[in-house]
Amino acid sequence: MNAKHNQDHAARIIYIPHGGGPMPLLNEPGHKSLIDFLESFSSKIKRPEAILIISAHWEEA
Repeated sequence: MNAKHNQDHAARIIYIPHGGGPMPLLNEPGHKSLIDFLESFSSKIKRPEAILIISAHWEEA
C-alpha cells in the first residue's frame, strides 16, 4: 500500500461531547457558537458511511 492509498481510506473521526451543562439543543445563549458550528458542519464534510454513538448513560427499572 502506498501513502496515497492509506490517506484515501483513513478513518475520519469526529468527537463531539455533550459537555457538562445543558445540551446545546436547549438554545442556551452561551452555546450559540457551538450551535452555529454544528448546524453548518454537515455541509463541510462528506456523508459518512457509518455513525457510532457511545454512551455511558443507561436506564433501568
